[in-house]
Amino acid sequence: MGSLRKAEQLALSGLIVMTDWIASDSSEFPGLADTDQISFGGARSRAEGA
Repeated sequence: MGSLRKAEQLALSGLIVMTDWIASDSSEFPGLADTDQISFGGARSRAEGA
């Protein structure tokens, strides 16, 4: 696999920034204080609920 072109790098960076911004919305995605509550299934369930 070769390197990404500059336009592809910029699009990917923008997508990552946007998803981070959306996921940082604490009204839709409240944080978990207890690390024992963190799981892939739980994350999927919270994302579907949001």
